[in-house]
Amino acid sequence: MASLNDGKAITPVVHFNAHDLQRATNRVTSGECYAALKAALERLRGTQITTNIVTGGEAVFEELMEC
Repeated sequence: MASLNDGKAITPVVHFNAHDLQRATNRVTSGECYAALKAALERLRGTQITTNIVTGGEAVFEELMEC
């Protein structure tokens, strides 16, 4: 939001490391917690998202695939 408020370019890509994520979500930064994070991300790998974004009065249906 700070970048948006400052008029800076906003992209859909967010970069962060596991330690910052654990701290920002009030998780412990032990080895066991990193293993739980890895397991959660592996479960999400198979997740498929479908969205319908209306742009310029036209609905665009897009299936977002994993990178």
